[in-house]
Amino acid sequence: MNPVLKLYYKQPFGFDEETGVPKPILVYSLTGDVGVVDGHTGKWISFDKMWEERTKE
Repeated sequence: MNPVLKLYYKQPFGFDEETGVPKPILVYSLTGDVGVVDGHTGKWISFDKMWEERTKE
């Protein structure tokens, strides 16, 4: 079975600095990954790391 590459907009990860409106980002990932790659910067966004940060609060 070949992995499937998904390309989609994830909402919201950040805010537009000028308007304060939530800003979706273009991301891509392979099925089953525990994160996504920001399509504009190429940075890995780990869902596990985000979950850990949110549960610490």
